[in-house]
Amino acid sequence: FITPIIWTSEQLPKGRKEFVDYNIFYYFMEMLRKPLMGTVPDVTIWFYTIITSIIMLMVSTLVLTKYRSRIVYWL
Repeated sequence: FITPIIWTSEQLPKGRKEFVDYNIFYYFMEMLRKPLMGTVPDVTIWFYTIITSIIMLMVSTLVLTKYRSRIVYWL
């Protein structure tokens, strides 16, 4: 609900924009939306997207190494 897909975060009232700022998928959506709209993503969007990707990669690597024997590789 709070990931802006068909609307922009600027359309929200001032009190509700903070919810969008804490949504990690907002920055990924902006990385896709801005070039499609003909603008360049801001440095903050790049920063949050890269940091979030690195953190998610580290967490997934830790989970995979811990539960490697329990994961079923069907594909």
